[in-house]
Amino acid sequence: MDSEEFLRWAAFLQMEPLPETRADVHTAMIMAQQYNMNRPKGKAAKRPADFMPQWARSERSEQSMDEMKESLRSRYLRMRGDPSLMS
Repeated sequence: MDSEEFLRWAAFLQMEPLPETRADVHTAMIMAQQYNMNRPKGKAAKRPADFMPQWARSERSEQSMDEMKESLRSRYLRMRGDPSLMS
C-alpha cells in the first residue's frame, strides 16, 4: 500500500466507521433503552451518546478535503512514515 492509498483509507475510515465503532453505537442504544425503562422517577432520560466510550476527546470542526489530507499526512509523518513516499 502506498502513502496515497493509506491516506485514502484513513479519510474513508473517518467518514465510515469500522464495525467495532458500530457495535459501540448499538450497545449504547441498548444501554440507553434499558436505563430509560428502569430509571427512577424524577431522573432525566439518557441518550445513547451518554453511554458511548470516549477513547479520545478532541474538538473536531468541519474540514475541507485539503485540510483533511494535510492532517493525515502529518499523522503519517508522526508515525515515522517515509517522507520520500509522499507525493
